[in-house]
Amino acid sequence: MPLPTGWAPPSKPSSLGTAACRSLSAKQCSTFTAITHGGLVFALGDIAFAAASNSHGRTSLALNVAISFLRPANIGDQLVAEAKEVQPGKTTALYDIVVTDRNSQKLIAKSQATVYRTRESFV
Repeated sequence: MPLPTGWAPPSKPSSLGTAACRSLSAKQCSTFTAITHGGLVFALGDIAFAAASNSHGRTSLALNVAISFLRPANIGDQLVAEAKEVQPGKTTALYDIVVTDRNSQKLIAKSQATVYRTRESFV
């Protein structure tokens, strides 16, 4: 499933270990029940997670991502994903990711993710 038009890549982190991105929930990303497909919600959170975990300048790879879908996102919702490092480490780190609807401020999904940091630097 392609990302819909109206998605924005991760913003430049305001601090290391954080990132945010957004996407308009479009009809082409809906399920047969006319709600936003969970794959879009997950992908948006994953993009923010990747940007946050790689903000330290070392190649970082996801080890695990667990997501809870708390309420449906509807077509037309402006989804915002924010990732924040909560437990930094030399080789692994833990991140909290939330996806909200920008207009209603309702929490759509919450994830927790673990990353492995390689020794490779890309800066």
